[in-house]
Amino acid sequence: EKYPREQLAKQTRVASKSKRAMCDDPRDPDYVCPVRCIPVRETALHVALRKKHPSLVALLACVGADTSLPREQGDTATSIEDLCGGDSSLINAVSATWPLPPDNPWFSKDELLLIAGAAATASTKDGYASELE
Repeated sequence: EKYPREQLAKQTRVASKSKRAMCDDPRDPDYVCPVRCIPVRETALHVALRKKHPSLVALLACVGADTSLPREQGDTATSIEDLCGGDSSLINAVSATWPLPPDNPWFSKDELLLIAGAAATASTKDGYASELE
C-alpha cells in the first residue's frame, strides 16, 4: 500500500464535501443554479436608442412610440433622456413628428417618399395601396 488508510479516508471526506458544494446536478437537493434571470422591459425605441440609431429612433417616434416609458432592467429604470446620453441627434430624433421636413437630418427626400408610400399602404383597410384596387 502506497497510502495509509487514514489518509485515503480523509481525502475522500474532503472530496465529498467539496463535491457537495459544487453540485451540478439540478435533481440534487443541494443544487444552486448559477444562472440568474433578470427581467428586462424594453421597447424597440429603447433598443434603437441603446444602439445609437437616430434615423430609426425618428421613425419610431413618428409612428407613435411611447417616449414616456422607461427601460427597466431588474430594479433599475432608465429614462429615455438617460438612454440618449446627451447625444443631440438622438434627443432630436425622439421628438420627431410626422411629416418629417425635407431637410431633416435622418432621411433623404427619396427615402421620405418611400416611407410615405409605405405609410399610405399600411394605412389602407386591407394593406394594399389604393392604386392597385
